[in-house]
Amino acid sequence: MAIEWLDRCKKNHGGIHGACVAEDSSWLPMRLLDLSNARLSGVVTVVYPGKRRELFATKTPYITLSHRWGEWHEAGLPRLLEENKEQYELDGIPFNDLPPLFRDAIEIAKWFEGL
Repeated sequence: MAIEWLDRCKKNHGGIHGACVAEDSSWLPMRLLDLSNARLSGVVTVVYPGKRRELFATKTPYITLSHRWGEWHEAGLPRLLEENKEQYELDGIPFNDLPPLFRDAIEIAKWFEGL
């Protein structure tokens, strides 16, 4: 069903999805998770598009997840902090260290690979 929704959005079904298919690709989120090698390596890396514009020069597609962060530090889950952001960018975050919501979202994002 979600793949059908994306397809309708990309085709601008009914002319109501102009924002979804806008040609202006200059805006990007501050950070994204790179899933390209997640299955093989078991790690997701944090990408900062502002530092790596070349990765997004060809309108690389991405999917976003909106959620409430909550008090992760109390649950022992990873948090992106100033002191670990370079480590998460270079070494990544082990897939199994991510909360179930993120692991599920990563699996669902893979459904859209190649679309």
